[in-house]
Amino acid sequence: MVDRQYDVRWDTVALIQFKEIFVYIRKDSYQNALKVKKKILECIAKIKAEPMRFGPDKFRIDHNEAFRSFEVYNIRVTYFIDDVDYSVNIIRVRSTRQEPISY
Repeated sequence: MVDRQYDVRWDTVALIQFKEIFVYIRKDSYQNALKVKKKILECIAKIKAEPMRFGPDKFRIDHNEAFRSFEVYNIRVTYFIDDVDYSVNIIRVRSTRQEPISY
């Protein structure tokens, strides 16, 4: 039996945040910006097949297991797993150096 692949959907705000981080890193080093972008996109590709791969988001107040997150090079990506639509929604991309947002 083949497991179904989940679709990845980017929230508009998350996509803007991702681009802003890329541009910010690119100011210092274009190579590093590409390396960070590539690594984040690789992790997102992995969650298509296995969305529960990364741990639950530790900043969630209600500790909902459907909200997951991972960190790559001090960049934190938060996503929501929708098992009904078989989709993974990228909802936030932030630097870990920023103050955490409880939600």
